[in-house]
Amino acid sequence: CLGLPVDKALYKVVPASVKRIWDQLDPKGVADIVIAYTRRAGKSAELRRRITAEFRDGAIRYVGFPYSVSDISGRLLIDGKVFKYAELQGRRDSAQIKVGIFGERVGKFIGTRLVVNGKGVPLDKELRDALPSKYHEWWDAFHPEGVVDVKYVRLHPATAEGVGLPKYSCEVSAENIALAARLPVSLGGVSLTIEQSKQASA
Repeated sequence: CLGLPVDKALYKVVPASVKRIWDQLDPKGVADIVIAYTRRAGKSAELRRRITAEFRDGAIRYVGFPYSVSDISGRLLIDGKVFKYAELQGRRDSAQIKVGIFGERVGKFIGTRLVVNGKGVPLDKELRDALPSKYHEWWDAFHPEGVVDVKYVRLHPATAEGVGLPKYSCEVSAENIALAARLPVSLGGVSLTIEQSKQASA
């Protein structure tokens, strides 16, 4: 199936494990989908289905961090009813964004690991507005300018009892950042590294 729109009609037919990821990323674009069936030797052997999707001309907007990424292309694999991985790349202005989503099965439960790498992400209004509101006051006080590299990991771990509470970590690094505080002082050439980890509470 070539050139299928990534829309509500496609959403209805994908496995539940893919729906959970879809709900997080709100994808748009088109996909070329190949469905292959295989069966091992033997009359009682199970018929297995393998779905590969190639995405192009797409866009995503992660609900946990509403920052749109365009020019999305990449690949997704579903083996049977189990989501295996999706590897996507795209752009946001001058920034290069890579997104990896990996399924991790434990028993009958499937956890997911989301990894986002951003290179050269501009410190602009769109990034400021995507940040949690608790950071807006800091941003407005210092008016940062420049670009940063970001690595964001969000894990929904699977156990034998179910899918656990999400955990996340975020690393930010930059060089030559300019800060203009409310005081009549400007700082240029600032280098920084920020690391944060957190587990959501029940």
